[in-house]
Amino acid sequence: GYGITASGISLKGHTWETARAIAVDPRVIPLGSKVELIFTNEKYRKYNGIYHAVDIGGAIKGNKIDFFLGDFNQNKTHQSVWDFGKTKAYVKVLKGR
Repeated sequence: GYGITASGISLKGHTWETARAIAVDPRVIPLGSKVELIFTNEKYRKYNGIYHAVDIGGAIKGNKIDFFLGDFNQNKTHQSVWDFGKTKAYVKVLKGR
């Protein structure tokens, strides 16, 4: 169903602050891992912190993650996701599954 991650967690109604969720390539970061993100661009520093690898994605291959910004109570991609775009971050796996 809508908003259900590969690990079975529902992100429906959540924001990045309440979910702290990322999608990963499970061959690089195991699903269920606790991960620290440190964004290199000062514009994104407010997002630095601890997240959980709860989902996978078709376009998430290798050393890429997909950062969950929120569902914004809609089934389509919110403009803020497009505005966020792509950026670089340091990723440290704190605890594997």
